[in-house]
Amino acid sequence: MKNKIDNILMGILWLVAAILGTCFWFNTQFGFNIFSGAHWRHLAYMQAVQQPIKPAFYISLVFAVIITIAGLYVLLRPRKVNTPTHKSNTPSSNSMTHAPQPTPTPSAAKPAPLPAASNNATPPQADAAPTPQDVTAPTSYEPQMSRPMRLNISPAARNMPPPPQAPTLDLPTTNTAAPQTSPAPYASPAPTTPGKTQEWPELREIFESTGYTVKPNIFINGIQTALIAIGADENLWIGAVGVTTTSLKSVVEKFERIFEETLEEIIINISGFVISAPDAASPGAPEILTFDTPGALREYMNNNRNPELDSDEQENFDAYSNYISTVLEYLGKL
Repeated sequence: MKNKIDNILMGILWLVAAILGTCFWFNTQFGFNIFSGAHWRHLAYMQAVQQPIKPAFYISLVFAVIITIAGLYVLLRPRKVNTPTHKSNTPSSNSMTHAPQPTPTPSAAKPAPLPAASNNATPPQADAAPTPQDVTAPTSYEPQMSRPMRLNISPAARNMPPPPQAPTLDLPTTNTAAPQTSPAPYASPAPTTPGKTQEWPELREIFESTGYTVKPNIFINGIQTALIAIGADENLWIGAVGVTTTSLKSVVEKFERIFEETLEEIIINISGFVISAPDAASPGAPEILTFDTPGALREYMNNNRNPELDSDEQENFDAYSNYISTVLEYLGKL
């Protein structure tokens, strides 16, 4: 609202300046007062009787109109995204670690590996093996830090097409045939150091091969993200492994609140997905995409590749990329 008022005031100021400048020019060059009705009637009379009028008069009139309109366009044209800065003494987002935690117990230091599938084994339940949530920091820890400036937008709409049925792809195998009833859940790699964020190289490779820019993973609301990537037209992809769709929805809502508070008149489209979601059969958040395997995700992303950017769009995309890096750095400290 403040920017709209500023634009109106700037437009009025420019119109006043342009009119005064035009009046001064016509008075000094042609002795013509643009505010005088008598002068305009005399000009009409001269045109009616075909009395010669200097061509410079008409040229000056055209230039005055063009300069006035061009000035209004320069003042009122849309601005590109202004990336908010966030100063911090901590390392950059590429080497970012999440908030300090208490000394982990031996049982929470490293998740137990998921059992391999066999003829007599059924897929493990969601609570049978620890997930990356077991090594997250306490949610009550909230460091004191400044928030980005408050602005307003509407929440981003996610209207992506539904994911295709997952085909039988590269699943972990043993010496015996795997059961055909359901694919084995995608196992996430165990962290090498407690408290460090995890990486999923296969997911990173899928998005990079389809033209997206991958950002570092962080813990948000106690959830370890498996993939954060950005694309053209202010698109943002957030993925996780082995969590419920409702858990990832809370992460998406966290991003939406940050965007509402730090952006103005810019809509960021957020798409979330989960691999091996425990509630994939009956998702609590249907808007979150679910995939059984990374191969199914690869097939879906090959059908939704990131469009190529031209030279005019690259500058705006770089500003958008810097803004997302700042948001991830801020969220990683909460």
